[in-house]
Parts: sequence; C-alpha cells; structure tokens
Amino acid sequence: MKIKSLTLGALSTNCYIIQNDRDPSAAMLIDPAAQPQRILKELEKEHLTLEAVLLTHTHFDHFEALDEVIDATGAKLYCPLKDQRGLGDFMANGSVLFYRTPILARKKPDQLLSEGDVIPFGNETLTVVETPGHTLGSICYDTGKQIFTGDTLFCGGYGRTDLPGGSDEELFYSLKKIFALGERDVYPGHGPTTNLSAERQLFGYNQ
Repeated sequence: MKIKSLTLGALSTNCYIIQNDRDPSAAMLIDPAAQPQRILKELEKEHLTLEAVLLTHTHFDHFEALDEVIDATGAKLYCPLKDQRGLGDFMANGSVLFYRTPILARKKPDQLLSEGDVIPFGNETLTVVETPGHTLGSICYDTGKQIFTGDTLFCGGYGRTDLPGGSDEELFYSLKKIFALGERDVYPGHGPTTNLSAERQLFGYNQ
C-alpha cells in the first residue's frame, strides 16, 4: 500500500491518501481535514480516481474539506455509525469551541461502519476496529500491516477525552485493544507516524 500524508488545517490534522498495488490509479482518502484544493491538487497530480472518503471520527478538524472533495470527485462517504451525529451537530464535532461559525457537513454517509466491517480496496482490505474514548464512535482502520488511528493513538500519546462523548475509561480500553494487535505501522490523526512496538513499550503494555 502506498500512503501519502498531508498535514492540513489550523490544528495540523493528518489526511491520508492511500493507493493499492493492484490498481495504483484508485485511491481512498482518510480524514479530509481541510484545504480541499490542496487535496484535489494532489489527486490530480498523481492522476488518481478517488473512490471513497473514510472518517475515523467526526470532530470538525477531520472532515472540514469533506463536502468540497466529494463534490469534485463523486467519492462515497464512509462514517462510523456511532459518530455520525458530529457531521451535523456543531456541539458534537467541537467546532463551536473554535469558530464563531460552526462547521457542518452537507453530505450524508453512503455507508455506516461498525466493528469488524471490511472495506475492500483492490488487493487489500481495511477492517474497522471500534475504539471509543476520544469520541463516542471513534474507529481505526486496520490493514494488517498499517493502522490508521485517528485521535485514539498518537506517537507518544493519545487523544483528549474532555470533549462531548469522550471517556478516559473507554479510551484506555481502546488503547489496550489496539496494543493487542500484531505489529503495525501507526498513522495517527496528528503528529508523526510510529509503530505499535514503540507505543507498547512507552505505555508499559505487556501482552
């Protein structure tokens, strides 16, 4: 899998463009954070057809460019079932805390995702892992070699739990759930990439 990372928006959110080996012209986008023209320019530069937009959760800084990207590409929208409220609720998505004008999405999900759902992508798949704690319905996307963790797990840290739907108890359970997986490269919602071995050691997790 080829992964291109773009760091976008006021909160420096990571947006990932992924391609598979079977059809390198096809792409999926994880968390269209902001700056839609930059995302679209990258897709055009690489001659990519965007098939789907995948959300790890619905805090505003992870979907600010969603409507414009889907309008331009016709891509399908995949959203966590338990987090869909944030697309149309400025309290749930946190934008009311940062902007006078709330950020909301016009687009409705084409598919709602729950634990164990599998998204086919060429010769690869992405499996949904429910990881509540940062938000009520946060999820990760696991390829078996990489895991896209949104704001559940960062390099050397984890997401805040003091916003609506957050829970320390749920987040720590979710971290243990991720750490119980085999080795993975970790692509977080903010900051640099890492891997599960390094994070297990940092958090003192022993299987």
